[in-house]
Amino acid sequence: MLSSLLPSEGPLVKIRDLRLNFNTFDGVSKVLAGVNLTVEKGDVLGLVGETGCGKTMTALSIPRLIPCPPGEIVGGEILFEGEDVLAKSEDEMRELRASRIAMIFQDPTTNLNPVFTIEEQMIDAILCRMGEQSALGLTPFSRWQGSVREKRTEARHKAVEMLKRVGISQVEDRIGSYPHEFSGGMRQRVLIAMAMAGQPHLLIADEPTTALDVSIQAQILRLVKELVDEFHLSVLLITHNLGVVAKICNKVAVMYAGRVVETGTIREIFKAPKHPYTVGLLNAIPTRASRRGELQGIPGSIPNLLSPPAGCRFHPRCAHAMPQCAADPAPGMIPLTRTHQVVCHLFD
Repeated sequence: MLSSLLPSEGPLVKIRDLRLNFNTFDGVSKVLAGVNLTVEKGDVLGLVGETGCGKTMTALSIPRLIPCPPGEIVGGEILFEGEDVLAKSEDEMRELRASRIAMIFQDPTTNLNPVFTIEEQMIDAILCRMGEQSALGLTPFSRWQGSVREKRTEARHKAVEMLKRVGISQVEDRIGSYPHEFSGGMRQRVLIAMAMAGQPHLLIADEPTTALDVSIQAQILRLVKELVDEFHLSVLLITHNLGVVAKICNKVAVMYAGRVVETGTIREIFKAPKHPYTVGLLNAIPTRASRRGELQGIPGSIPNLLSPPAGCRFHPRCAHAMPQCAADPAPGMIPLTRTHQVVCHLFD
């Protein structure tokens, strides 16, 4: 069995006061405005919030995949296993992405190249994680020389092994297929196999089930859970679906308009939410006991990040807003228990 051992003490990921701007034709959009987030080793952390609140940008900042320009990190720090990600060179980051950080994107159709077979793309990904220079689809196998050919053969064996592990049947017959010959669920399994080929310490999953139907979603979530247990992974799961979070996560971080406003364990967030935004998200979820007309949405919408409101960014939509919410900057993380924290003047 393959295993991923996590070295060093302390959190796996520690983000402090991260600030990210996007320079647009209309002005500077303050996409992240002081994000604080910690992922401990062994955590499966769900990062939740409405569309446009900064979940994906926060996750992309960890492996430094923010498009720059127009994106620009203007403050804060990101520590991965104690190392300052923002101080690393591009070559160092490329090595980090190949060996210790993996990412699964939400649409498998756009993240597999339609002109290359699954075999070619899997081998290319594995060779990159082995630190080899691959020539994707350009050099016939028969013309590979010596040790390079041996490494390609080794990479193919590993590709077959990983595809079997993620539940693709008849791998030897299907590995030569093109992406369009696979279903959406199978393409997502291929991307998971690519991500796991390097035995990463952190797996970032950006809404991995969004493009799939309900039955396939359950299979993919079950697979992710199995891989977490088998490879001792830490996972940052980005989603707006609290049902998915409740199924596989042990901790939750709630984001709103570029800030993390509450963090805690599954039980703390679902049973005793504190931030008004978290309460609003949970009230909007239908349950078996819900009656027609009882569901409550959150009034208004996420503010324009080109000119966000002063103070707490949620106060224009908050039923508990006080004068200080608009006048004073949002407080820092306020500890309620050892694992439960909230950013709100109600608890300041």
